[in-house]
Amino acid sequence: MQDMDSTDAPLPSPPFASGLPVLEQFSSTGTRLLTQEIRLTSPVFENYEYVAGLYYSKNTTDKDFERGPVFFYADWEAETENETYAIFGQGKLNLSDQWALIAGLRYNVEEISVSYDREDNPFTPPLGPAGDQSFVVDNESDKDKVVTGKLALQYFPNDDLMFFGGYSRGYKGQAYDVTSSFSSFSVDNPVAPETSDAYELGMKSTLLDGRMQFNAVLFYSEYSDFQAQSRVDDPSTGSTELKLNNVGDLETMGLEVDAIFLVSENLRLTLGAAYIDATIKSFEEADCYALQTAAQGCVGGTQDLSGEDLNNSPDLKYTLAGEYTLPFDNMPFNGFIDFSYQWQDDVHFDLLGDPAMKQDAYGIFNLSMGIDAKDENYRVTLFANNLFDKQYVSNMSSSQAIYGGADVRVHQIPRGAERQVGLRVNMDF
Repeated sequence: MQDMDSTDAPLPSPPFASGLPVLEQFSSTGTRLLTQEIRLTSPVFENYEYVAGLYYSKNTTDKDFERGPVFFYADWEAETENETYAIFGQGKLNLSDQWALIAGLRYNVEEISVSYDREDNPFTPPLGPAGDQSFVVDNESDKDKVVTGKLALQYFPNDDLMFFGGYSRGYKGQAYDVTSSFSSFSVDNPVAPETSDAYELGMKSTLLDGRMQFNAVLFYSEYSDFQAQSRVDDPSTGSTELKLNNVGDLETMGLEVDAIFLVSENLRLTLGAAYIDATIKSFEEADCYALQTAAQGCVGGTQDLSGEDLNNSPDLKYTLAGEYTLPFDNMPFNGFIDFSYQWQDDVHFDLLGDPAMKQDAYGIFNLSMGIDAKDENYRVTLFANNLFDKQYVSNMSSSQAIYGGADVRVHQIPRGAERQVGLRVNMDF
């Protein structure tokens, strides 16, 4: 049973003002998965190495769903199957002591199928939606073939430094998006496969006589038919659906760096940072978010999201962490003090651009201290996570459809969104 409105109160199904009958939703999912891979791996030769193989997988998912009564009524069963065959190979050729070439290819055949049975809605106006709600599909299928690959070049000017650059072609398979809104259009138009072209240029290094590791990579990626999920509410019918979309064209670019620095014998610092600009290049007939007006860009039930930022993708994230060891010469243990600070830019949770679904930038500071046995038999840690009690959410959604068009928001608050203090003891026997 699923709590649809994320509250501790029963949700009445309209138009029953008394609160009865109560809206309920039930669902169960079963998955059967078989995978098999055969690989031929070469010994590590001086000038080259390779791996080649065959791959097979079959994934079957059964799902049934019931929701009701009345306006929210749904009753359906579905089975989806994904079967994949592939042949692949990748090799590395050392062109010289300083240059190496890496190349790989994969030929992939994927077949998907669906069976679907939706029951009639037993209610009639004014208690429920009009019309025949039944819909049956018996083992409809679709097939796709694709070639993906990778080409990269590495340059080693010395033993402590490596530069690299490359291109890769990615793929995510097509799918049937089975929900209570599944229709003949869904049968004829499964969610299209997602493809990507990715380019990268970077370096890996060991500096300061081995006391520092520093890595950085610049990247640029283009996606076609990018797959992303949205929540679509219809206040006029009281329905809420999760929809898998082909966004269209997407572009991401950015820089990632990570570093480990041994400042002294007792102090180590770690830094990780990423700047990512993810932009929807083309999404011209996106659904409107709930209660969106024509002045806000909703025309004829659709909107143009071309040029907008991608949801769930903050522009900047970084982490700074440190560990300081306190040696106790006359004790069977040493002391330690650890800290970490994690910060991220503001993020938009809604693919469809609802301006209320936004989390402001925030940072979390964690602090811990304790003792660590020199023979590694035990470790005692006093910790304070989210020391300054910073409040934030991990997701947001709207519930306008459930509450008859009222502007209702749901926040998902993670465990880490409040201060936690405790004592942790680890022991080996």
